Amino acid sequence: MRAGLSFIEVKRFEYEEPYHTEIHLTASNGDFSGSLRFYCNADDLKTLASQLEDFPRSSTDEVEFEIGSENPKWAYYLLFKVFVKDFEGHSAIRIRINLNETSTGISDFCITANPADINKLGSHFRELFEWKSREFRWAPPETV
Repeated sequence: MRAGLSFIEVKRFEYEEPYHTEIHLTASNGDFSGSLRFYCNADDLKTLASQLEDFPRSSTDEVEFEIGSENPKWAYYLLFKVFVKDFEGHSAIRIRINLNETSTGISDFCITANPADINKLGSHFRELFEWKSREFRWAPPETV
């Protein structure tokens, strides 16, 4: 992995419904990247933040955030999954984006990170939920 190229960038946009929000997520592990604009319940950001801030609770802990479906009748699919890779606590974030159009393609890759860096990512999502920020760019140290 080339140093400094992994990142997750998230932007939050105001949306006309009081409990929903528009999110634009862009991510890369240095070799692969993907981007998706989607809508979710604003409370989903709070739940994701809490799960990431407390990650990992055990050696088998996983956090999954899914939006949409890979069924072609849906506009898109996002899987944002955080998991422990080994017994030393090294972890990874799997990002799978499917725009459900054969001409567009699918992004599916992992970003490695230490638990403390994943906890910091959770803090960024909390600030987004609380409107303390409208966007963030998170990049883990490339030493994992």
